[in-house]
Amino acid sequence: MINISESFSTDIINVWNKYKDIYFAKNSPLTPISVVSKDLLFIGLNPSIRKNINIEEIKYKGVMDTYKVSHCNDKYFGKFYTISEGVGKTNNWTHFDLLFYRGSQAEVINVIKDDENNGCSFIYEQLMISKKILEGLNPKIIVICNKLAAELTGYNKTKDKNGNEIRKWMDLPFEIGETSQTLNGIPVIIAKQINRFYKDAELQRLIETIKHQ
Repeated sequence: MINISESFSTDIINVWNKYKDIYFAKNSPLTPISVVSKDLLFIGLNPSIRKNINIEEIKYKGVMDTYKVSHCNDKYFGKFYTISEGVGKTNNWTHFDLLFYRGSQAEVINVIKDDENNGCSFIYEQLMISKKILEGLNPKIIVICNKLAAELTGYNKTKDKNGNEIRKWMDLPFEIGETSQTLNGIPVIIAKQINRFYKDAELQRLIETIKHQ
């Protein structure tokens, strides 16, 4: 088990303190209290701001907020319970978001594009912390939950018009074949964005894909 609160809170807080006067660091970073190595690892992009959240309560005050993975009836985390049960790994899964920044995927993209405020650096510094955390996990199968998260791992490297790699982000050492990909020998599945709108048919296709790994 990796206790993020104990081992990485200082690093995360240092990032927020560095950018605390910029709009994208106005809310506290959010991370699970800990992450446990399980057979099935779901990698997400970042935590959202849920409708029942009091915005004033999550304003950055020099501390990091933490959470525990919600129960199976949760609109988001419930999908992972369903998938893990479908592949015979009930309660043998864990979830980790690459970023601690709270917001929508569109807002993450806007931060990345914000050159004036060094948005890319803000994202990159979070990814370097997450890279250390992921190195401490030893799953048997990895599911990356959306395409932008896959890009940030370095799976799809950004290229310029001449085909030169210009943004590798985490630069994880993927081995990409014609029909499959691995990371340090671990099968990797790139899923269509898994969220509360993920359809049952899509969920079943993903379950079957995992079963065949």
